[in-house]
Parts: sequence; C-alpha cells; structure tokens
Amino acid sequence: MSPASTSIPDVIRANKRAFVISIIVGATLMLGVRSMFVDGDSDMDMSGAGASAEHGGDHAKGPGGHTPDMQMDGPEAKPESKDTEHADHGDSTAENGTGKTGAPAPGAPTGVLLDLGNTLCPIMGGEVDGETFSEWKGLRVSHCCPACVAELLEAPDAEAKVEEVAPEWRAAADAAKAIDASTGAEQQTLLAEAAKKWTVVRKPTAPTAQGLLIDVGNSECPVMGGEPDGKTFSEWNGLRVNHCCPMCGKKFLANPEALLDEVAPKWRDAAAAVRAVNDAQGAERDTALKVLRETWTVVREPADPK
Repeated sequence: MSPASTSIPDVIRANKRAFVISIIVGATLMLGVRSMFVDGDSDMDMSGAGASAEHGGDHAKGPGGHTPDMQMDGPEAKPESKDTEHADHGDSTAENGTGKTGAPAPGAPTGVLLDLGNTLCPIMGGEVDGETFSEWKGLRVSHCCPACVAELLEAPDAEAKVEEVAPEWRAAADAAKAIDASTGAEQQTLLAEAAKKWTVVRKPTAPTAQGLLIDVGNSECPVMGGEPDGKTFSEWNGLRVNHCCPMCGKKFLANPEALLDEVAPKWRDAAAAVRAVNDAQGAERDTALKVLRETWTVVREPADPK
C-alpha cells in the first residue's frame, strides 16, 4: 500500500503507543488548567472574605472601644434598639419607682414631689426621654429608659450619680422634706416658695380629716367680702368657713380670728360648742352634741371616743 493511500486508522494503529501517550498528556494538561482557575477563584473569595472581616472588625467597636450588640434583620447588621441596649440593667420596675407612664408604683409615697429638671440621665448619661422617671427623696428624676429606674433606686452611690447631672438636688430634697414635715399655712408657704424654683409634680396629700366639724354659716367671704361659692372652705378650730374662691383659703388662715369677727361674730360660740363635745364623754358627750345641733349644722360627725 502506497503512502498516499494510507488511512487515518492505519496511522493510529501504526503509532498507537504515541497516540495514547498524547491523549494522556493532553487530558492531564486540561485538568491542571481547570484546577488552577478553580483554586484561583477560591483564593480570591477567601481573600475578599478576610478583607471584609478585617474591615468589619475596624468598625465593630463604637466610641470608646465599646462593642455593641448586633441583630440581623436583613442583609445589613443593625444596632439593637435603645431598650435592648439597656436590657442588662435589670428589671425596669422597682419599689417607689416609675415606669413609662411616670405613675407611682404601688406603695409609693404620697408626699410632695418636685421635678429635679435634669436633662441627662444619672445612670447612662444620655438625654432623658421625657417619659421615664424615678421618685427619689421627694424628687422626680428623669431617665433615658425604663431600665435606669431600678438601677438608680438600688445604687449605693445614687447621690453621687444624681449630683453629676443635677448639682442642686440637695436643696430640692431639703425643700421637699420641709414641705412634708409641715402642715396648714406653713406648708402652703413652703410649697409656694418651692414652686418658684422647681415644678411641683405632686402636692402633698393632706391627712384624712377627723373629728367634729360644723359650718359657721357665714354668708360673706371673710377675705374678699364676696358671696361664698358653696364649694370652697377652710377648716379651722372645728369650724368650716365659706369662701368665694380657692385663693382666699390661705389668706384666711393667716389671720382667722379678725377676719371671722367681721362676717361671723358668733364664731366663738361655735368653737366653744365644738370643744364642749370633744372634751365630754359618755352621756355628757351625747347631750353636748344634741345642744350643738340645735344651733349649728354638723358637717362631719365627731370621731368615736376611744
């Protein structure tokens, strides 16, 4: 057979060994090239991930090196809410403390409450939220979140913390203490003085009145001389005195005897009748009360004798 008539199969059979070797070498080269590209892509991914982690690490810490807690709500990590940030402060309620509403907790004192007026939270130092407070030493202390309420009330260094945000707190606390320790006209005067410096959030609750009270029957206000409004009164020496407006009560208690002489000349007889009932016992007391009722209107019955 001449070279011109040699077919491709004949060539392969004649060079079988060389042909097999060339196929093996070619396949090996192809696998090597593919592996190189795959490994390159993987290296690039790992390099990018490392750079991202390093970049994220640079920003993971906030001011002062603090590492905030993060929560994943989507493709981006978002800082947790303010309430979650303070979750480690403990329960947001405490005895004599307040929650979001600012209402006193059960068992809280009912004395005067003055607003301290602090603009920064004594616990976290952040701006107060305007709706979260503690009741502490007769003062309403503002906070940035509910969690800080319990922490202030439990802090052994509470005074130092409050002093940092409200240096005048001692004067306010002394004023509140003086108001709660006083009564009558003196208390009203101290309350008015405190109101010039601090906001009065809650006025002191007057003790429940007890004992015999009779209406003195004055048809003119002893202070202004006007007609009584039928709903404004003063209690003094067992007598109920009628006024024309709420503003007259304090002025009356400053000089009651002289003012009553002008509008209720028989007030001394009424006061004497009250004393007679209060000083008597048993049947004698019943008789004194019966005599009193013949002239005066009893507004409140006498307390039960002990």
